Amino acid sequence: DDVRGGVLDKEMCIAARRLEMQFFRKMGVYKKIKRASLPHGAKVITTKWVDTNKGTEAEPNYRSRLVETDERPDLFAATPPLESLRYVLSLCASSQSGPNPHRILTVDVKRAYFYAPAKRPMFIELPVEDRLPGEEDCVAQLNLSLYGTRDAAQNWTREYTRALQAAGFTVGKASPCNFFHKEADMALSVHGDDFTVSGPERSLEWLRDFLKDRWDV
Repeated sequence: DDVRGGVLDKEMCIAARRLEMQFFRKMGVYKKIKRASLPHGAKVITTKWVDTNKGTEAEPNYRSRLVETDERPDLFAATPPLESLRYVLSLCASSQSGPNPHRILTVDVKRAYFYAPAKRPMFIELPVEDRLPGEEDCVAQLNLSLYGTRDAAQNWTREYTRALQAAGFTVGKASPCNFFHKEADMALSVHGDDFTVSGPERSLEWLRDFLKDRWDV
């Protein structure tokens, strides 16, 4: 287990990797090209699998991610301070009077980076799990962001910011991870791919449906 340590079941890891590759194909994360057609000086990034059991031994929940681990400190995405979450919860607790009391909505976007288009030419070694006969000399050009790539988190931030602004939210001034919708009376904070929102139930139901239409949540 690359996250928790310990030993994982081989067959369950294989199944988890196979499921991940199905999402790669479904989402069109990359396209296969011949290595000889790479632009001059292009770097082909190596990848590795990160396998973990997010459940328990009795109730396993295996997850596998194909990642690249090259780090670059000048490319990063903001995360909200803890006070942002405390504010959202406090707002809900103090907005219980009147005809439209606040509730809390939490949304987790599955494989969020796959919804963020790549912003620059990037190439990775073709995963063995997706290499067909005759593709031994192929590499993959990314159409979407891959976990571990330098600017994946930035690309995802652009994606959800555009989506929330299209829904009528205003970006916070203190933190770009905080949003407010004046007409719908909603306050929202984003941490990675997790959204926490306070607002009237009808507004939250509308937002949930809006997000479900865009992403797998």
